Amino acid sequence: MISILAYLSVAILTALFTKWSMSDKYSKKIRIVCMIIAIVLPSVFAGIRQGIGTDYDIHEAVFKQIDNHEPITEKKVPEIGYVLLNQIVSFLGGNFNVLLFVITLLSMLCIYQTCKFYKNKINVFIAMLAYMLLYYQMSFNFIRQMLAASIALYGTTYLAQGKKIKSLLWCIVAGCMHNTAFFYIPIILIYSFLTNERYRKWKNVAYVVCTVLVFTYPIFILPMLEVVEDWIPSLEYFFNYLAVDYEELGIGILRYPLLFILPTVLLFKDVKKEKAMLGYFEINMIGFILWLTSYVAKMEFYRFSYTFLISMIILMAYNWKQIQIHPMTIKLDKIKNEKLKGIVTYLEKHQVVIYRGSMLILLVFFWYYDYFYLGAHETVPYVTIFR
Repeated sequence: MISILAYLSVAILTALFTKWSMSDKYSKKIRIVCMIIAIVLPSVFAGIRQGIGTDYDIHEAVFKQIDNHEPITEKKVPEIGYVLLNQIVSFLGGNFNVLLFVITLLSMLCIYQTCKFYKNKINVFIAMLAYMLLYYQMSFNFIRQMLAASIALYGTTYLAQGKKIKSLLWCIVAGCMHNTAFFYIPIILIYSFLTNERYRKWKNVAYVVCTVLVFTYPIFILPMLEVVEDWIPSLEYFFNYLAVDYEELGIGILRYPLLFILPTVLLFKDVKKEKAMLGYFEINMIGFILWLTSYVAKMEFYRFSYTFLISMIILMAYNWKQIQIHPMTIKLDKIKNEKLKGIVTYLEKHQVVIYRGSMLILLVFFWYYDYFYLGAHETVPYVTIFR
C-alpha cells in the first residue's frame, strides 16, 4: 500500500507541476520553479531507489565495470551513447544512483519538452499523468530503452514541423542509447505516407493483414523459413527470434484498444485534420501490432513496440481536449426505440464527463494491473538507499 501511494503521489504531483509550469495564470518565476520540480521530483525518486527494476543489478554491474575501467562482461554490451553517459557520470565522481538520476532527468526533460511543444493542442496534465502511470515504472527496468524512447519522442516534434533531418538526428542520438530507437528511421522516411489520408484504406488493410499475420505466422511462415534455413544454415540464428510460445489472451489485450484506438476512431474527424496527431495514431497502430507479438513470439519482440507506443500519451491528451471542443453528435432520428433514444441522448449530453472519467479509470486500472497485480518490471515494493 505504501508503494502504491508513493508512486501515485509522484505521478500526480509531477503532472500537476507540469500543468502549472505551462499555465499563463502564474508568473515566469513560478512557472520555472514548477518546471524544475516537475522534472527533478521523479528523477530524484528514481535515483534514490535500491534494487528496484528487473535489470537493476545488470545495469549496476555495467556501471561498476566502467567506473573501475574494466571490460564489460555482460553478454550484450550497451550502446556507445549509454556507455559514454556512464563514463561521464563516473568521471565526475558520481555513483550508480547518480547515473539513475541523470538518466531519468534526461528522459523527463524530453517528455516535458514534448508536452510543452503541444501545450496548445493537448491537456498537458493528462499527457504527463499518462506517461507517469504507463511508462515511468517501466523505465526502472528498461532503463536504456525508455531513455531512447523519450529522446525519439522529442524528435517527433520536428516531424510535426516538417524538419525530417533534425528528427532523424534525434533518432540517431536515441539509437546510441538503445538500438530499438533506430526503428524510428523507417517511420521518418514514410511519415508523409502515414499522414496522407488518401491512403487510409490501404493502411487499414495493412493493419488488419499484419494483425492476422502476427497470430498466424507460425502456420504459414515458419514452414517456409525452415526450407530457407536448409538452403542457408547461417540464418538459423535470426529465425530463432521467431520461435513460438503462445500466451493466453487476458484483460491486458484491451489496454491499447481502450486507451487510444477506440477513442481516436470516435474522434477521427478531428484527429485527421491535425497532421501531427494523425501521425501519432499511425505510429501507435504500428506499435500496437508489434506489441501483439508478446502473445505469440518466444523472444521479446514486443519490447520494440514501446518506442512507438510512448507517443500515445500525446494522442490521449489530444483526445481528452477534443472531446470538449468538438463533442460527438449522434443522429437520433434514426433511432426508433424511445427508451434507447433516451439512453443515447443521456450519453451524448454527458459524453465529456463519461469519456474523461473512463480514461482516468482505465489509466489507473492498467497502472495497478501491470505494476502491482502482475508485478511487471519488479518495481514493488519501492526501496530507497536510505533503508
